[in-house]
Amino acid sequence: MLGGGVACPAFGVPHPTAEALPVPALKLSRTLSLDGMQPPQPPPSHHRIGSDFAPALHPFALRWEEAHEVAQAGEPLPAPTDEPTAAASTPSVVVEVSESAPGPATAPAVAAASSVQGDDEDSSKRYGLAPIRWGGVLSYSWRRQKADQGPELTAKTYEISAVAASYILQPWIAQIDGRVNVAFITSETQTGSNGVTGDSESVAVSGSAGASIFPLSRFPMSVRFSVSDSRSDSTLITNTQRSYRLSLRQDYRPIQGRWSTHATYDWDRIEGGTFGADTVHRLAGGYRWAADKQDFDVQGSLTENSRTDDDFSSQILVVNGNHHYRARQDLNINSTATLLRDKRGRNDGDSTLSTLQVYSSANWTPLESPWSAALAGRYSRSESDGSNERDTLNLTASGRYRFNRNLSAAGSLSTTTSRSNDRVQTVFTQAASMSYSADPLRFGKYSYSWGTGAGVSNTISDERDSRAASASASHSLNRQWIPSQTTVVSASLGQSLSYNRRFGVSDFNHSSTLSNTGSVSVSTNPSDATSGTFSLSVSDTRSRGDRRSEFQMLNAQMFGNWRLSRRAQLHANLSYQKSWRDDSSSDSEEVDDPFAIDDSSSEDSSLNGSLSYFHDRPFSVQGLRYSLRYTASQSNSNEREFGVLDADREETTQDLEQNLDYRIGRLTSRLQLRVAEVDGRKNAVLFFRVSRSFGGY
Repeated sequence: MLGGGVACPAFGVPHPTAEALPVPALKLSRTLSLDGMQPPQPPPSHHRIGSDFAPALHPFALRWEEAHEVAQAGEPLPAPTDEPTAAASTPSVVVEVSESAPGPATAPAVAAASSVQGDDEDSSKRYGLAPIRWGGVLSYSWRRQKADQGPELTAKTYEISAVAASYILQPWIAQIDGRVNVAFITSETQTGSNGVTGDSESVAVSGSAGASIFPLSRFPMSVRFSVSDSRSDSTLITNTQRSYRLSLRQDYRPIQGRWSTHATYDWDRIEGGTFGADTVHRLAGGYRWAADKQDFDVQGSLTENSRTDDDFSSQILVVNGNHHYRARQDLNINSTATLLRDKRGRNDGDSTLSTLQVYSSANWTPLESPWSAALAGRYSRSESDGSNERDTLNLTASGRYRFNRNLSAAGSLSTTTSRSNDRVQTVFTQAASMSYSADPLRFGKYSYSWGTGAGVSNTISDERDSRAASASASHSLNRQWIPSQTTVVSASLGQSLSYNRRFGVSDFNHSSTLSNTGSVSVSTNPSDATSGTFSLSVSDTRSRGDRRSEFQMLNAQMFGNWRLSRRAQLHANLSYQKSWRDDSSSDSEEVDDPFAIDDSSSEDSSLNGSLSYFHDRPFSVQGLRYSLRYTASQSNSNEREFGVLDADREETTQDLEQNLDYRIGRLTSRLQLRVAEVDGRKNAVLFFRVSRSFGGY
């Protein structure tokens, strides 16, 4: 026998399928020579695998477990030495690595894999498109709109919308999304009961695209561009409008440090059939820093607005800065600064107004001391059309001392310096006052309180000096009702009387004022999700003396959240105010002239806020929702001039909107009725839409 060999697998890997890739296997081989056959040697007391294995060990003395350990260790025994005796008596033990033969289906893949193996360690990386989330909507809408003293418009819209979103690498170098809408519109305009002025067909294409770059980093950036068309929206815009908007925003915060900054740029353009184009450029930024005892932030924006219908253009720069410093628990310092530069005009000329205001105050309010003090300074500068400069500096120091919880005294010193057209004027003012507030008196369920006060002041100026004295007294009666554990009703009546007298070298006047007030409020809080307050107050103020005036006011407010039932909610934040004013310079006898116009009398009213009602599953129909929303605003300013891009170009003072929505699966429908007052004209629209969504949205 020249030699013999034995092979055994060291471990096995389960193969999921017959077509799986080849799996490496360890094979232990022993080769013996004729001269190496000697009597067996006793095994060592402890079996060691590797280089410490005894070279004189006969290979057939290895047990199966020892051969298994040698194969798993993957380390061959030391090579035989150069001595003849050792070479003849030492077996050769080799651990080989072999691969099972691939099947027919995997042979090409193994060949391809073996061709790229080697020094290229990136061969296992795979590159491809990221998953794309996509979807869309198919919809049909019908709209009929009627404007006050205007034509009646009927439009039908067939619209298809597609949206997709994905990302670039993970964890998201960039997140991207896009949307495209295509609408086919057929419209009909009718002026009278039977008169049709014309039909039209059009195509409206709109959409948006955006990207959020490094959204999880310290310097995220967002980019978005969108195009919208009013013909495919349920709006009350009387003129067809098409809007374009580009928005950029960059944020940054450091690894260490408690500050952050951001910068934004917005471009918005509205194009219409009758008013031309309205374009807004807005560049804004901000910086914020915070520490343990103080914080500072500054915000600024530069807005340019231009309109082609009236050749109007404006440029408004606004910068605001605030600083708060808490020196001690009882000492706070607050500072604020505001810069405004307003330039506007038309082709006939421009007007520029610049103002700068800086205000700082320090308040000292110790907890266990009757003393408190404040120090404030204010600087303002105004300039109109490059001239008429006016600078004002005011410094005020005040203190207060409380003798007890009822009696307190206060005093103040102030100086004001004004400069206008190279003319400087300085005014010094000293004032002192004392007030007393009595403890409330109880008369059953009624509470009565009263108070009084008096004060004097002295004014010294370059032109003339003056002194003033005043006295006042007030009292009020309050009552509360608690009809339930969650409802409180409060009512109060109050009256105050004050007298003011001013006298000096060339100035003498006096006046007395009587004020009467009354209020009632209802507060309810049955649960954490339900709370609300309704209040109504009236006041009447009449002044007599060298100047006569009368003023009355009615104020009603309602705000809160009410859960009327398990599926119905009411939200309110609405206020109504009406005032009457009558002002005259003297008590002279009025002339009975029916044709005279009294400019001293006025009557104003305003309504602001919103009221909304929501009901889920009305009539017990699953998937049906009803909502009502009323908004009112008496603002007459164009907010787009100040960089409010979402503000409507047309002013809507009142708007009542009702929606009835129904959804079943991916099919949704909406019936809407809106009545509003736009630019002083009443408008109404009836809108219906049915849509079917598909995809992942």
